[in-house]
Amino acid sequence: MEFLNSMITVSARKLLQHSTEELKEILRGPFFLQFDDGVVETNAFETYYSSFGWDMHRQFPKTPMLAKHHLTHQLKDKLVGSDTHRTLFNAVSWSVVDAYKDEDPEIVEKMAEAVYLATNRMQNAMVVGLEASAVSMDLLDYIEIMKHPEVAQVRAKMEPNATSIDLLNRTISKVMHSDPSIEDNTICLSVRAKLVREAQMLQCLGVRGFTKEINSDVFPHPIMRGFTEGMRKFHDALIESRSASMSLFYSTAPLKLAEYFARKLQLLCMTVERLHKGDCGSTRYLNFTIRDKEPGTNGRPGRKCDLDILEGKYYMDEETQQLTMVRKSDKHLIGKQLKMRFAFMGCKHADKNGICETCYGALAESVPKGSNIGHVTSSASTQQSSQLILSTKHFLGSSVIELIEINELYRPFIKASSSGTEYMFQPGLQKLNAKFVVAPWSARGMTDVREVENVRRLGITHVSDIEAITIITTDEQGEMIFTPVDLNIARRNASMTYDMLEHIKNTGWDFDEKGNYVVSLEGWDFNKSAFTLPMRDHNMSDYAKLITGIIESSKEKHKKRQKNQITPEQVFFELYDTLNSRLSVNAALVDVIILAAMVKSIDGKDYAIPKGDDIGEIGVTAMTIPNRSSGPAMAFEKHRDALMSTDSFNPEGRADHPMDVFICPQETVMHRRPDIFKSGRR
Repeated sequence: MEFLNSMITVSARKLLQHSTEELKEILRGPFFLQFDDGVVETNAFETYYSSFGWDMHRQFPKTPMLAKHHLTHQLKDKLVGSDTHRTLFNAVSWSVVDAYKDEDPEIVEKMAEAVYLATNRMQNAMVVGLEASAVSMDLLDYIEIMKHPEVAQVRAKMEPNATSIDLLNRTISKVMHSDPSIEDNTICLSVRAKLVREAQMLQCLGVRGFTKEINSDVFPHPIMRGFTEGMRKFHDALIESRSASMSLFYSTAPLKLAEYFARKLQLLCMTVERLHKGDCGSTRYLNFTIRDKEPGTNGRPGRKCDLDILEGKYYMDEETQQLTMVRKSDKHLIGKQLKMRFAFMGCKHADKNGICETCYGALAESVPKGSNIGHVTSSASTQQSSQLILSTKHFLGSSVIELIEINELYRPFIKASSSGTEYMFQPGLQKLNAKFVVAPWSARGMTDVREVENVRRLGITHVSDIEAITIITTDEQGEMIFTPVDLNIARRNASMTYDMLEHIKNTGWDFDEKGNYVVSLEGWDFNKSAFTLPMRDHNMSDYAKLITGIIESSKEKHKKRQKNQITPEQVFFELYDTLNSRLSVNAALVDVIILAAMVKSIDGKDYAIPKGDDIGEIGVTAMTIPNRSSGPAMAFEKHRDALMSTDSFNPEGRADHPMDVFICPQETVMHRRPDIFKSGRR
């Protein structure tokens, strides 16, 4: 059997009679390939590549032979990249699952093994077979892009600011991805195939840009040369050296903290143990408005399309009154508010430590049988953030400062300056006898303002480090209104500007009954900025701490949530947006994390997971873990406290946990598997 450069039509199913090694020898040139659902114009190499995945067809012959099981269909004018085989194997394996799931309950596990073996075979074959076709990057490839007319034009007008650096990066990126005159450039091919990180290529081809210190303070002067040209200024070499220092620093304490949190989250989430087939019948829905993707602007990170994150979740189609699965391709849903099923909204399954597949979503098909769904969820979520901290140096691009975006609630009182890095009071406050209140721990250097002749000799960050203030206004009836206003952006606290410090020096301050500083705005120039944010980038360590703060909570934060009537739904949206601002975490994983963090009642000391119509609340992790069961309490920390606490002997509001088997092995097994003891097997 041999096909020699003739455009003949070949049956894809007939090719299954030959092994991948045989196809390598007998296939030649271009031809048409007939699948069960259509014809694909392809060639020998693309068919040879696809054949590695066809071993699953050979093992499970009832599987339909579809066009999407071929490389040509998957590429769609793209280049073969490092993840192409995963996309191809994924398409084949799920077709196998669909064909055999009714007769083989173990099919998902079998497919996981089959994909692993296919990947290994492809790796071995490609390393040996494609050795002669290996290419490398040449210095001339770099020069060709840097000398490109569009790139050279932008470089000639470069200025040392973020706007200019961003324009150069966008121009280089555009040229590499779409200019046909250099489409054969090895660097362009590598970027298009995602074999190299584009951000690192931009640092070579463009300029290094803004760098930062270990504490994330951004150096004010950017490096205006790239790695291809080399750094010729002592200053540039010094500030770039901090990148390696950051990498070393983040591989120690910040990584330890991230892994410590990962361990706590795993112990917390393992309470949600089982995933059950079917639909619990819950009629409680989360109202979710589908947003389109949004590019980053003015230093703010962009946003992914919600459809990408929600894929696999179910919503109630109000036209058909049927539960329908969300898909990435459902662009008609953008802008609509959907009634969506989430486990934390009240899965009604009878298992107090389990949820149904419908509440979890179609991602349930990817969960191996017998897995602890909480452990799978928490591990998949935290490993991404830990890896980003570990790989800090590889992800460092030109630093971008996140600018101020005023919360709608605060807009009557404050606004952002034109630079986006300073706060200004609204002029309307002049008529309201306005004052602002600062806590003493937020303005530890206030007394220095009175002592020095010139406040500009002070360091503003040493005078004040303010997370929030309270603005006092007086209404027409003479009643005073107190409005808390947050000044914190991406873990960056604000400081009073020199203009504000001069105002305070001239007018002084009062104290309220709690010892807080009260500063009057009488005589203040409302055209000036009152508070400023430091030039500090939002690093991955800060990002991990932000996630931790949302989930872990604290007694103080719990009280604040109660006071402000913060619901689990609000916490879900906060965690959902925070996680997916830099990572890509499916909504099903966020769902389980929120459910695991919820308790029936903290005040009632009922730490069980809310089920069905239970109205739960977000718990405090340090309280929830030890109060649910002795197993995770002993696996966690502070053993003495757990053993000596009288609550440890209270059976009410306790929840089962896989770790219980280490405390009471026989009792736990008897409780979970009574069939073993009935049959006499021990």
